[in-house]
Amino acid sequence: MADLQSYSEDSINTFSLASSKKKNIRNSLPVPVNNRITGNIRGPTWWLSLMLLLISVAVGFQLGLVFLCNVKRCITDDLSSEQNGDGFGGGGRSNLSFVSSINLPRVSQKKQLILVAIMTSKDFLTTRAPTVMRTWARNVPGQVIFFSSEGSTTNDSNINLVSLPSVTDTYPPQKKSFLMMKYIYDHYLNKFEWFMRVDDDVYIRTDNLERLLRSIDNRKPYYIGQPGMGTKEEFGKLALGENENFCMGGPGIILSRETLARFTPNIKKCLKNFYTSHEDVELGRCVHKYANTSCTWSYEMQHILYNHPNKTEGYKARNLVSTDILRAVSLHSIKDIRVFTRVHNFALQRRIIELEQRNMLLRRQTKIYDQILNIENQIKLQIKKLFQLIQRTKTDRMQKQLKLLYKQLNMPDR
Repeated sequence: MADLQSYSEDSINTFSLASSKKKNIRNSLPVPVNNRITGNIRGPTWWLSLMLLLISVAVGFQLGLVFLCNVKRCITDDLSSEQNGDGFGGGGRSNLSFVSSINLPRVSQKKQLILVAIMTSKDFLTTRAPTVMRTWARNVPGQVIFFSSEGSTTNDSNINLVSLPSVTDTYPPQKKSFLMMKYIYDHYLNKFEWFMRVDDDVYIRTDNLERLLRSIDNRKPYYIGQPGMGTKEEFGKLALGENENFCMGGPGIILSRETLARFTPNIKKCLKNFYTSHEDVELGRCVHKYANTSCTWSYEMQHILYNHPNKTEGYKARNLVSTDILRAVSLHSIKDIRVFTRVHNFALQRRIIELEQRNMLLRRQTKIYDQILNIENQIKLQIKKLFQLIQRTKTDRMQKQLKLLYKQLNMPDR
């Protein structure tokens, strides 16, 4: 855009020269009132050019604002989608029954996100437990505690171990699971927002887990897992009510703080009323009865909390599938600790790629912001020149026109 001040001076000189050449003619003709724009400048051509100039400034400014708003909104949407991640948990909230909330104190920002409770046995305290601590447990946004039978010990200082009294390593681990929940309730209820019960042969993608949990309100009674109703042979024999389900224990079960607070005080009642030998079925029954909520009915949960179809062997080096690892929160089961390490290395490589992509996005956004800032500076410069032109104008009529333009552009009237 041309310099407005230079433009004004050139226009004055041009029209002054034209006026001197046609002085005799103009002296003999009447001057229209609507052509007297200023005391020194007359003629419709200058007025038309000035108005075109002002219109150009207005249109340019408005287009700049539109571009600014659209780009900033796009960048905000990109950052928001980046923060929200893959949208885990969207299908798990639609069919939960809510009752009045227990009056729990709100967990402060200083509290940790999740307590992961791992059920193990004496036999695996020297194999699976150290492997877990070397791999995914290091990145948990909270704390990891192992729960084993009475008399269990470990020499590994990195392993937080709780030896549950009067509990054995017999399978199914019903008593171990319920007393573990009671221990968590007694010691950690107000220290964490979420609680996860897993076995020691589960690998957890902690980044996906955190993304899932931060998208859900822990003050509501959530009971999250892969829903089940028993095998074909067991159907109708598990004493489940109509549309009643349970979260399968293999790939892990996630409980909100609200859910834990509702059902755990009734643990002793649940322990006295087992209908089956399945630990996860009885846990689900207890949660459903006293927390008034069911396991998340969601098809996506079979991919988020993934249970390998070969329950005997689980994951082997030959049947690792990258898509399972990428989208899952948990992978069950991994019996071989070498496969455990291999899965962890793959997850770390994917995390590096994700961080590089995010870094590239941030650089692109920085470049766009620089362009926006440059546009803003150019607009401010043109506005400054326009204001200088207002100050040079000698008639009230022109100043009113320009000030009206200022108001239309949402600029302060100086």
